[in-house]
Amino acid sequence: LTKEDLRANGEDLKAEDARPGDRIRTATVGSTGVPVTVWQYKAVPLEAYSWRTMSWWGIDPSMDGAYSWRMRNRRQTRWERWTNRLLWWPTIKLRMDASCMTPKSIEAFVRRYNRVRPKLLEGYVGAVHEIALYIRESNIEVAAPRAIWVTSSPVTRVQRAIIEAAFRGPVYDQYGCCEVPGLAAQCGKRAAMHINHDGRLIEFVDDEGRTVPTGQTGRILLTDLEDFMYPLIRYENEDLGRAVEGRCPC
Repeated sequence: LTKEDLRANGEDLKAEDARPGDRIRTATVGSTGVPVTVWQYKAVPLEAYSWRTMSWWGIDPSMDGAYSWRMRNRRQTRWERWTNRLLWWPTIKLRMDASCMTPKSIEAFVRRYNRVRPKLLEGYVGAVHEIALYIRESNIEVAAPRAIWVTSSPVTRVQRAIIEAAFRGPVYDQYGCCEVPGLAAQCGKRAAMHINHDGRLIEFVDDEGRTVPTGQTGRILLTDLEDFMYPLIRYENEDLGRAVEGRCPC
């Protein structure tokens, strides 16, 4: 199943008994091409994947957090966000829109961050890296979080070093995509990522669609084992990856 298939047949891929109120629209950023729109079943407990991952880093969902995302891509409506904020009270969730970052918005975010002193910092690699550069260039000190969760692209050694030096906290890499979120993440040992096998199937294949040997890089195919309303089966998201040999130190 390709991105072109989704663009050409998006509505036809929905389950026939899917109701409009049960689904929510989401779209890719389009950083590697033309954006793709998919529908996701609201009942799929995506937060459960996040909470399990956070538990590996010593983070509880009730702890205060700071986030830098592309806000228009979130799954909630404005009313749902306010309801969510009320239900989470007194937990504080600081947010900054990563799609329009400026020195002024970063400065304001860092001020609020230091007032709240969150245990978790989460966001796109590029966004968190920009905040870290601002902190370093401004020669200011910020409260050290217990974990720094980065995603959306591989984090380089240089980016990891800059972010950890600025925030004085450990960086953890997580892998997902708009079409199939919550795919894999590093545990506390920060080695290779653990796949969420109970809800996601990741295959690594060659150009003919055949599984490549462990350790060999291949094209990634994704199957969402949870979403029966908009099933994505062996979907190629145009990423490359490989299965790692051996066991994790954890």
